[in-house]
Amino acid sequence: IPPEAGGATAVEIAKTGRKLTDQRQTTEVHLFLRTPWALAVVLGRGLNTLRRHLYEWDDLGSGEYRYTPTVTVASGVGGGPITEIAGGP
Repeated sequence: IPPEAGGATAVEIAKTGRKLTDQRQTTEVHLFLRTPWALAVVLGRGLNTLRRHLYEWDDLGSGEYRYTPTVTVASGVGGGPITEIAGGP
């Protein structure tokens, strides 16, 4: 994605995500991103009222890769936006 198109691309992805969550009457989204960091930040901002389960691209070595659950975030909850850390207490 060319840098000058990143912001508009993130806005369109967020709009699509919101439309899909509205259609399915949910506020939860599982995001599997392998994008430039700045694009992920703008996308997260566009989905900030949804509960987001975030995954990290994990290089397991010897050519193996997978998405690993990392953190769940939600705006407007007591105690801060991080509601769960994968593998945490």
